[in-house]
Amino acid sequence: MPVEAEFWRGERERLLRILLPLILNAAVDAAESSMDDLLEIGIGVDWGLVNQAALKWAQGYTFELVSEITETSQRYVSEAIAGWIQTGAPLDDLITQLEPMFGAVRAEMIGVTETTRAFASGNQIAWKESGVVEKKQWMAGEDELVCSMCGPLADQDPIGLDEAWQTENGPVDAPPAHVNCRCYMQPVVR
Repeated sequence: MPVEAEFWRGERERLLRILLPLILNAAVDAAESSMDDLLEIGIGVDWGLVNQAALKWAQGYTFELVSEITETSQRYVSEAIAGWIQTGAPLDDLITQLEPMFGAVRAEMIGVTETTRAFASGNQIAWKESGVVEKKQWMAGEDELVCSMCGPLADQDPIGLDEAWQTENGPVDAPPAHVNCRCYMQPVVR
């Protein structure tokens, strides 16, 4: 089950923000260290050019590295979710499987959010193919944990299977509406 592209764009951006300064600093430090020998024999260096070249290299290398890391993470998450769905194991088992790669907090966020997405997508596919489901109704937990985005969606009338609910963050065609969303949909038959 593929994980939404928006999630991976966010992952790339986070990794780039973290890794670029580290890699750039390492490249500049290495350049400065290697230039010490040249400075000792009287050869001058335009540090502006060195810094520009280091930045250009660091940006290219970091983007390539992050792309490889993200692709590996995407495969890992997709395979973990597919295997988890096939086993019918509890959600905690999936979260435990994701923890080594993402840590406990992010593993739970990914597990909850992406299984919600997988089941909502599967439901919509089945409902469209059934020929009898006409609309979908947003359902939210009926407790104090319901957020300000999902509560109002649950109060709306059912919408067509190909329609999207309008939220403050834009259209949403199915849960999850946000990270850790606990919502689901109910079919409305003819």
